[in-house]
Amino acid sequence: MFEALVAWIKGREASGASKDEVEAAADLLVWTMFADGHIATSEEETIESELRLMGWSSPYSLDVYLHGSVARARRAIADRASGDAYLARCAERIKTPAMRARVLEACEKLAASDGNTSSRETDFLARLKAAFES
Repeated sequence: MFEALVAWIKGREASGASKDEVEAAADLLVWTMFADGHIATSEEETIESELRLMGWSSPYSLDVYLHGSVARARRAIADRASGDAYLARCAERIKTPAMRARVLEACEKLAASDGNTSSRETDFLARLKAAFES
């Protein structure tokens, strides 16, 4: 699963996305995975297919970054106010409309990949879309 995330991030970085945008995209995708409280095999497969094209240029290794991203997603889910602030920071880091659209599309595809988009996933996706529009 994380290997697929690495591949997607590497491809996006190579195609012009900034390091900060790529890191924020990783954070939002990890949050999407955890939004419904479980990770299905189909979600992992979706991540693998979605994340093959991105590049990674962070000073942190991807594994280290993703472990931190998991912790951040769990905190965001546990506390709505903290989650709102975290979501706003992620949205601010993704500057271009094209990257915002791509990240939203990837998160939507990931949420639906297990055949069921839960109400918690729908809520998160609506919050993400609103954050990108503000």
